Amino acid sequence: YPAGSQLVVDPVFLGLSTAPFKGNSSLYIRVQVVVEFGNQVSAAYVTVNVTTPTGALLSGTAATNSIGQVTFNAGKAAHGNWSTTVTNITKAGMSFNAGAGKSSDSCTF
Repeated sequence: YPAGSQLVVDPVFLGLSTAPFKGNSSLYIRVQVVVEFGNQVSAAYVTVNVTTPTGALLSGTAATNSIGQVTFNAGKAAHGNWSTTVTNITKAGMSFNAGAGKSSDSCTF
């Protein structure tokens, strides 16, 4: 990777819309994208896969905002184990380095 061209997830985070867990809680996935030196990256397209407690696979793609963040809403949270992985990030002239940063997370609610 040329210097300044690595897109890194720092980090991906699973969380609830309400604390503690309630029947109407939504599950949110927040992703922060930076270059390898830590600078935030806006307008990068992030693709995530989410595995629900039932084993269903959800997928989505959205662009980061001006501070390098994007938030996905996975819908109503159910009890059990949730996991998410950033599968790709695209931005012209840059490459996603999946081996750097923290590109996956899991939680049990």
